[in-house]
Amino acid sequence: MTPEFDTLFPDDIPDSCIRALTDFLYRLALVCEQRYEHELRRDSDKRYRETTDPDQPWRRKTDPPI
Repeated sequence: MTPEFDTLFPDDIPDSCIRALTDFLYRLALVCEQRYEHELRRDSDKRYRETTDPDQPWRRKTDPPI
C-alpha cells in the first residue's frame, strides 16, 4: 500500500507549519540515528561483509572476474 502524499501534504499549509514539520522530521531522524547508531552500524557492516570477498576485500562479490 502506497500512501497518497497529496493528501498527507496539502498545498495550503502555512509556511510556519511547514517549517515546524520539517524541523520535527529532521530532529526525529537525528534522534533515531543517535539512539540506534550501534544497530545501524552493525547492519551496515553486515551488508558490507555479505557483498565483499574476504580474500580480496577491495572487490565486491558481484564484480566480474578480472
